Amino acid sequence: MLKTFPKFLLILSIILSSLSFQNCGLPSVSKEFQELSVLYRLISSEGVDSNTSNPVDSEDAVEEPIIQPSFNITYDGNGNDGGSHPEDSNDYNDGQFITILGNTGSMTLAGNAFVGWNTESDGSGDSYVAGNTIQVNGADIVLYAQWSTLPTYTITYDGNGNSSGTVPVDVSNYLASATVTVSGNTGSLALIAHSFTGWNTASDGSGTSYNPTDSFAMPGSNVTLYAQWSALPTFTVSYDGNANDSGTVPIDSDSYLTGETVTVLANTGNLDRTGFSFAGWNTASNGSGTSYNGSDTFTMLTANITLYAQWNSSFTVTYVANGSTAGFVPNDPNTYLNGDTVTVLGNPNSLVKSGKAWIGWNTAADGSGTTYTQGQSFLMGSSNISLYALYLEGIYAFAHFTTGASNCFDATTGPSVCPVAGFPNQAPETTHGSTIIKSLTDNGDETITDNITGLTWRKCPLGLTGNNCDTNTANTFNFADAQTTCQSFYGVSWRLPSIREMATLLDNSAGLSPIIDINFFPEGGSSFYTSTSDGSSYHFLTYFAGTISANTAFGTLRRVQCVQGPQVDEVINLSDEGNGTIRDNISGLIWQKCHSGRNNDPTCSDDIGEVDTISWQAALQYCDNLNLATYTDWRLPNRNELLSLVDFSITGANKFDTSLFPAPGFENAQMWSSNVTAVVSGNANVSWVNASFGTLNTEIASNTNRAARCVRGP
Repeated sequence: MLKTFPKFLLILSIILSSLSFQNCGLPSVSKEFQELSVLYRLISSEGVDSNTSNPVDSEDAVEEPIIQPSFNITYDGNGNDGGSHPEDSNDYNDGQFITILGNTGSMTLAGNAFVGWNTESDGSGDSYVAGNTIQVNGADIVLYAQWSTLPTYTITYDGNGNSSGTVPVDVSNYLASATVTVSGNTGSLALIAHSFTGWNTASDGSGTSYNPTDSFAMPGSNVTLYAQWSALPTFTVSYDGNANDSGTVPIDSDSYLTGETVTVLANTGNLDRTGFSFAGWNTASNGSGTSYNGSDTFTMLTANITLYAQWNSSFTVTYVANGSTAGFVPNDPNTYLNGDTVTVLGNPNSLVKSGKAWIGWNTAADGSGTTYTQGQSFLMGSSNISLYALYLEGIYAFAHFTTGASNCFDATTGPSVCPVAGFPNQAPETTHGSTIIKSLTDNGDETITDNITGLTWRKCPLGLTGNNCDTNTANTFNFADAQTTCQSFYGVSWRLPSIREMATLLDNSAGLSPIIDINFFPEGGSSFYTSTSDGSSYHFLTYFAGTISANTAFGTLRRVQCVQGPQVDEVINLSDEGNGTIRDNISGLIWQKCHSGRNNDPTCSDDIGEVDTISWQAALQYCDNLNLATYTDWRLPNRNELLSLVDFSITGANKFDTSLFPAPGFENAQMWSSNVTAVVSGNANVSWVNASFGTLNTEIASNTNRAARCVRGP
């Protein structure tokens, strides 16, 4: 039998079930109490005995409890990054109404504002705010915090007319009231003639001003900060003649900021003061300030500057290029008093003027004044002196005139296309040196004009006529008769040429022997007298072999080739550079002071273990490998360059300046050239110069040794 529960419990259960504590305004009972508050029901009279399966009567029925469910409400921060969501620990019955809590835990979400609750996290459910009620509907309730994105604002920087640099960039987005720190001029903004002074909310500076690192609260709108500029003061430079009695001061129309570079003007208005020389400018009229010369520079300070002309009772010598096309003038840094001795400078920097060589200086640009050459002196007067370069036209304009050679050889064969391995720098006209090219004109009247030297030649030796010089017979003369025969035959303007004039016709351009251009001078055989003589001997030239010889037999009969044109005295102008080299101040050539086998020292001492004379091939290689006075572009000279060292005006056998080229022995003056004159029986004949006697000779290259004296430039 089931145990029968007392009926009073049934009555109590019914009473409890009918109560609604929440609706009666009473405090809700605890969960434990509710779990004990059960309803009992009588098992129906048709109940069944669990042991017999027989129905039992109502007297024996068992009372069973039925438990009523409870529900909770939960609050979710829905992504909050600060604060805490509300907590409601109560249990609620089905159908019961719950009052919604507010944001009691001060939840936050960056960039958002709390706006209430929703039964769905994405806000698609029912929305509630604090104080609203929600009814339990048979399930727990979850309310999700709802967030509304707050508006953000930006800071933009504007260069406000800047001329260079870049504005700073603030990539942040700010909420209203957020703190903004102002950037500095990080992009080096600049505006010509202005300085950066900070930022302002208005381009004209009428707004709020900020300095770098200042801060402010972001308003509810975007902000633009404009660079603010302050105009910088500018200053001027003026020039004062300071008691000049002629000329005008230069005008500098520029304005300068502090720190800008000022270039001082020269005496462009030819300021002058009688008895004085212009000596530059000074910031003080009495010269006690800072001195400047034209083209000097200085940094502008914070005030206007006046530069006063300075006047010295001393004077200067200025060298003027006078139309040069290469090289530059020397500089005399000295100042001279009236009556001081001035020593004239040379041409150390190789002035030259389009086919004309420098020969000295003149006090007038057109050469009508007083002429001076290197080393001469004069007394300084009471004014500055300008010396103008003088240039010489004619055969002395370029002592290194071309030989016409364009092919190369080895010691036994040729001609070949240059270069030939092991035999370097044979044809200077095609590889280096002068750009002057031989230029002859047939005038059609049996005369030939040399367009380089300006000389006009008879096409044929005296006595021969015709376009090919094949009519009549060439005349021969002794030395004395040869001196006057040209004038007698052709007129007073014609004369016997000097040896240096004759040497200008030596030309390999038409090939080897004869060493003359037979297209213009078709009769190149035999030997020709020249006017060059020192009294004890004379010089004659043989075109067939390309030689210049000295002879004492004045009665020997030889041919005559007549010339007309300006006759110029022998001009040689050499100077010791003090570094193992000798400069030709006319041609610009640089010579090795000491030949092969000698040390390059002031006395050309013997280089122990090295021979003075070497083969032609060894001479070519020696010069090609020479490293002297920082130069490496040395070469073996051509025959005409070697002849430029010979002074034919000197009497006797010393036509070579041994004070400049002091090596002892005959080898010092006997020097290989780079020119081949003939190939005979498988041997190349090479020109060499005996500078002591002024002769041009040929020698078999493969079995003869001579000295090598190297040259470079111009």
